[in-house]
Amino acid sequence: MAGALLTSVALPGPAADALTILTVTSTADTNTPGTLRFALTTADATNDDVEIDVQAGLLGIPLTAALPSYTGGGGNHSLTIDGGGVTVYGQSSSDVLVSTSSGSLTVSQMTVTGGADGIHDSGGDVTVINATISGNQGSGILTAAGDVSLVYATVVDNAPSGSPDANVRTAGGDLSSFGSVMAFTQDGAPDCSVGGSTTSHGFNASDDASCGFTAPGDLENRVPPLDFSTSCHLSACTQYWVPGSPLVDAIPIAQCQADGAAGITVDEIGTSRPQGSGCDIGAIELEPALPNCLCPAQHPYGYSLVGADGGVFTFGDASFVGSLPELGIHVHDIVGITTVAAGNGYWLADTNGGVFAFGSAQFEGSLPALGIDVHDIVGIVSTLDGRGYWLVGADGGVFAFGDATYDGSLPARGIVAKNIVGIAQDYSGDYSLAGANGSVFTFGPDGFAGWPGFSSLSRPVTGIENGYLVGADGGVFSLGNAPFDGSLPADHISPLRPVVGIARSGIAYWLTSSDGAVFALGGVPYLGGMSGSALAAPVVGITSG
Repeated sequence: MAGALLTSVALPGPAADALTILTVTSTADTNTPGTLRFALTTADATNDDVEIDVQAGLLGIPLTAALPSYTGGGGNHSLTIDGGGVTVYGQSSSDVLVSTSSGSLTVSQMTVTGGADGIHDSGGDVTVINATISGNQGSGILTAAGDVSLVYATVVDNAPSGSPDANVRTAGGDLSSFGSVMAFTQDGAPDCSVGGSTTSHGFNASDDASCGFTAPGDLENRVPPLDFSTSCHLSACTQYWVPGSPLVDAIPIAQCQADGAAGITVDEIGTSRPQGSGCDIGAIELEPALPNCLCPAQHPYGYSLVGADGGVFTFGDASFVGSLPELGIHVHDIVGITTVAAGNGYWLADTNGGVFAFGSAQFEGSLPALGIDVHDIVGIVSTLDGRGYWLVGADGGVFAFGDATYDGSLPARGIVAKNIVGIAQDYSGDYSLAGANGSVFTFGPDGFAGWPGFSSLSRPVTGIENGYLVGADGGVFSLGNAPFDGSLPADHISPLRPVVGIARSGIAYWLTSSDGAVFALGGVPYLGGMSGSALAAPVVGITSG
């Protein structure tokens, strides 16, 4: 998926005015040429319609402050942003993309996430094509006067505080939609709150009845939460439907370019449509190469905790297949646990790089077995097929065993670090390292990407999962457009002991603290914990399945 050539898509827009084209070539959030901030500033000073083209392959643009609003460039001009597959990470205190022009705003091939509202237009119409609007604290899309048109859009997991916010909200405008999905609001917020009328052109999906999706091919009230997953690849995340979901191949090939979708032959990140017997609903087309049994959405509801002494505690559907104390092995330096794909085996790792295999998990090697003497291993994660694993050290050194592929490490890249706290893998086979300051470093066949972290944190980051970081206070940071489904500070919960890990299932997750307490966020069930029990050693990790 990553690095795919993005085929140009013909986007609707007025032809009467002159068109100025600006190009974004940098992920920096500075008001300098080549940045999105500079392009928007320039667009607003241009007395023409403007198209902003983001260079393909830029991955993520993290915002440090609110982007400038587009006011119409001295007139009622229109703005088109072709994102080239980029993810724009907003800040919860401000809307991400804002227009006050009575001209139209068109957003395509990008993800907008992490803001107050994702798109807020107080003047004109909004068109979203092949784009994901998710994880915003207010509405995903909000218009004060204009209409909203969606074509192959994924608008999900917005409005965590409930009504009046919604995934799509118009004060008086109409909604028209084709091949798009709205789902996963919280606290009673509707998928759609439309002040005008709704026209479905078919093959839309929602998990409630608020959008009026009743045309042929529509899937109203038919978006199972566990059909949804997120893959984070080289610091960008994409959201897709797992194999077997009714949204996969839902649009017959003959209708893939119908009703406003003419000329659209790729998805948000450049994957060709279709990939199977039809086109998928939403912004991302599922590639058959994605593993079809390893997505977190298909794991059983269960999780396992591990203590520093190698004690393992399983809950829900997670299988207990042994522990170190049970074998009479006495250690106090276990640092993590990871499960095999099927969930009936697991590995434990210690600070020396020793690995202990239980159940169907096979021992594929360890650092002591190789004669490597280290004392700073901080994490372990398995490969997608469960036939290998990686270990990571506090300095970002990576060690691969079994069928795990070594794609690099921080020392090998000359990057000095002593604060790495964990390792995670994604569904393309890459692995990512996390630092205590929130830094993230991703290694894979397609290259290396680094995220410098946060300038300040109330508590250090203590764990990483595909798409997420977790802090000692239970703060959760979603990477890319991985859905944010709550955190302990947001819920005004103060854990008695530091949070030490995060495990996800579908679009939700569990946290655990060192006293064995477990916190369920985003709709996954609470299945039990060890809080209040007399533990021989503190809990150091959690894994799902």
